[in-house]
Amino acid sequence: MLDATGSAHLDVDVEQSIPTDTVLDALARLHDERGTAITLTLPVAGADQGLTDDAVALVQDAADRGLDVSVNAMTMNFPYAGSWADAMTASTDRVAAQLTEVWQRDDATTRSRLGLTFMAGRND
Repeated sequence: MLDATGSAHLDVDVEQSIPTDTVLDALARLHDERGTAITLTLPVAGADQGLTDDAVALVQDAADRGLDVSVNAMTMNFPYAGSWADAMTASTDRVAAQLTEVWQRDDATTRSRLGLTFMAGRND
């Protein structure tokens, strides 16, 4: 697909359990052999919880392997009552804190590698 489109960026949407070793090995090969930029689109558990435990473990495993990835957090598909703007902002702050810890970077550097998928309108 990358050859057919001429793209050098791959966004992998991870919403279920995956064979982590297999996926990260393949992504590392793509990055090393072709210079492909990698983004992991990952689920958020809730406004105050940030990324799911599995998502944090995946990012940690990628970091431990030296795989430089960006993260796109899906800050919109979790149960919440109240202001969705507040929920999405809170979840973004929590995700940034999680990634700062995993990547051992300062907040500004972390946020520069963090993409967000917000929901405008209704979800599910």
